[in-house]
Amino acid sequence: MKDIEDNITNTPRIGALADFFEKTALGELGKPDNTYLGDINLFKNDEKMSFFYLNHRKLQGQFDKHFYSSIPFILEEECRVGSALKDYLEKREGTQYLYVLGAAEGTMARTIGNLSNGKIKTLSCSPTKANQDNFFRYGKPLHSKFILSPYNKINNSNIRELFPNYNGFDVIIEDTTFQMYSPDRAKQIKFTKEKLKNDGIIGFIEKFSNNDITEFLKREHIKDSLFKNRFFSQKAIRLKKKNVLTDMNNCLVTIETFKNILANFFKYAVINWNSGNFYTVYASNSKNNLLSFLSNMTPALTPSQFVHTKLPVPLLNLNEDEIKYRVVKEK
Repeated sequence: MKDIEDNITNTPRIGALADFFEKTALGELGKPDNTYLGDINLFKNDEKMSFFYLNHRKLQGQFDKHFYSSIPFILEEECRVGSALKDYLEKREGTQYLYVLGAAEGTMARTIGNLSNGKIKTLSCSPTKANQDNFFRYGKPLHSKFILSPYNKINNSNIRELFPNYNGFDVIIEDTTFQMYSPDRAKQIKFTKEKLKNDGIIGFIEKFSNNDITEFLKREHIKDSLFKNRFFSQKAIRLKKKNVLTDMNNCLVTIETFKNILANFFKYAVINWNSGNFYTVYASNSKNNLLSFLSNMTPALTPSQFVHTKLPVPLLNLNEDEIKYRVVKEK
C-alpha cells in the first residue's frame, strides 16, 4: 500500500489498546472459557439466515471468539444483516462494493464475498497484524480484500489499487470502530462518507453512552450477568473493564448527540437493532435504497431481556409504518 497519508493522532485503538487487540486476535488474551457459537433457534428455521450462519461459521477467526462471546447476540445480528446485505446488493445492477470498516478478521465481509461469487466486492480493514493473518487463514478470498491500517489512514486512491473499477461504496458498515478512536463523530462520519456513493447506505454499530448513568450501568450488569458470565470468568470481565472499557467509554457519545451530528450528513436514518448499550443505526440520502435494504431483513432477533428500545426507531425523516421487514421463510 502506498501514499497513505498519516493524518491521525495516537488514539486509544492504535495506542493504549493496541496490545489488547493484537494479543486477543492471536488468542493469547481475552479468550473465552467457553466460546459462544450462536443460538440457531433464533433464526426460526429461516433458510436465508441459517444458510448465511453456516457459511459464516466456517470463516470465523480468533478475535470473533472474543467478540461474539462479549456482546449479547451480536453474532445472530451479524447473520441477519449479512444475509440482508447479500440479497439487497445482489438485486442491484452491476458490481457492488461493500466496506465493513474495522470488523477484525472481516468474517461477514468474506462470507458475503464468497456467497455472491463476485457480484459483491468487499473490503475490510484493521490496524492489527493478527487480524490480517486471520483474514487469510482459510486462503486468499477471491472477492474480498483487506488493508492493514487504521480506517482513518485509508483514502480512495488506496482503495482503487485493490478495486480498479471502484467509484464509491454502495454500503459501508462501521463496526464498533469509531468508539475506539475518539468521540469526534462529525470528523469520523465526514471522513467515511467520502467513500460512500451519493445514494449509498451506511450502518453504524456502536456502543452509546447515556445521560442516565444508572440506566447505562443497569444494562451493563444485565449484559455481564445474563450473557458474558457464561463465557468469561469474573476476573477476566473485571480486567477488561479496567484495561479496555475505561478508554473506550471516554470515546462514546449519546444517541441524541449522534442523531444531531448524523443530520448534517444524511437525510434519513433509523435505529434497527439494540442489545444493552449497543445499537445499530442505518442512514442514507436515498429513502428508497434505505427502505429497500431494510425490507430484506427479518425483525430483530435479540431476546427481550437485552432489548431496551422498541424497534425500529425512526431517527431522521422516516415514519415507523414505512419500515417493512420480510416474513421469515422456514425450511
